[in-house]
Amino acid sequence: MATTFTLLSSGPSLLVTFVPGVALAYALFWTTCWRQMPEPSRILPIYLIALAVQFLHFTEEYLTRFDIRFPGLWSAPAYPRDLFVGFNMGAYAAFTVGALILLLPRLLDLAGLLGPRGAAAQATLGNAEAHASALSGA
Repeated sequence: MATTFTLLSSGPSLLVTFVPGVALAYALFWTTCWRQMPEPSRILPIYLIALAVQFLHFTEEYLTRFDIRFPGLWSAPAYPRDLFVGFNMGAYAAFTVGALILLLPRLLDLAGLLGPRGAAAQATLGNAEAHASALSGA
């Protein structure tokens, strides 16, 4: 992750903020969770609240043109809007999948109740069909 931030950084903007944050998060993981992971029921509510707050925070960043202003603090060029939005949405998708992984045993039970195809497979196929239709102009 630190490598990704280093490669995508506009000037030193991510190097002086996110890269040290990755190092801190890694250190906290090793000192708190490495030997014994906490129970999902204890951390998932806090995690999901933090994720919801982060979604609101991204909205604020988008509306206030943070992609231009943040790199400007270091006289660096603005981030391309598509990169800024795409990177954040990719990160939020990964964070959401992380929450789903904690719930995986329960989700697998639910998928089994919905039949052999399962809800996830049907949603994936429906999404693929919608993208194919949009690309073909249908």
